[in-house]
Amino acid sequence: MRPDCIRRLAPARSDSDYCLLISLRRTLQAIIGSHLISRRPRQVLDYGCGDMPYKPLFDGLGSSYLGADLDGNPHADISIGKDGRVPCEDGSFEAILSNQVLEHVENVQAYLLEAYRLLKPGGKLVLSTHGWWTYHPYPVDLWRWTREGLERTLQGNGFVPIESYWILGPLAYSFQLRVQCWKGLLDNKGVIGRTIFKCISFVYQGLIAFADRITPDEIGRNNSAVYVIVASKETLNKVSLSTGM
Repeated sequence: MRPDCIRRLAPARSDSDYCLLISLRRTLQAIIGSHLISRRPRQVLDYGCGDMPYKPLFDGLGSSYLGADLDGNPHADISIGKDGRVPCEDGSFEAILSNQVLEHVENVQAYLLEAYRLLKPGGKLVLSTHGWWTYHPYPVDLWRWTREGLERTLQGNGFVPIESYWILGPLAYSFQLRVQCWKGLLDNKGVIGRTIFKCISFVYQGLIAFADRITPDEIGRNNSAVYVIVASKETLNKVSLSTGM
């Protein structure tokens, strides 16, 4: 497994993003168990796949898991065209994963409409992106959302939000931001600086985890570093939005 895949699935406790990555992995596992495993999707698309770190989570589904990304990504199975189109037929996939991609997309509407086109009716989009986070261009970093704003953005492009999750509420993120500042100060100071940072981060990760455990759901659901939303390509008479960790 590639190093970044290992980091995202099983980060070291001293990693600056340890709590975030562990919570995100657990949330995706919960979503797979509650929304996808019963459907056994034949085709899953990782849309903006990078090096596909979450592919192992889908192994138990028996699905064909394909990654689509911009031309030049050696890990992608499918190259996204310069016009933003994925060279696949309408309704090719039962499930699409979009993980920490949307904040880097120049045309959000075009991206979401393409995801809508690629999904079969009743197919599920599992999307995560940032509420609060520091600037991190890849190659650009353009957007941040509130939970309600993200849900409305999905609704405006044909999706029905089914369930939403929050990761790192405001108290936890206050510690996370301090960790990121310490990393910026020490990460380029050689072995000694990196060692000191790992010790600092180890302590802060405990504080971050504790902070999220004591944060009321009604606070975290609208004030979060990361939102994960499951949305469906269908019209429902009644949509139930819930939150969880």
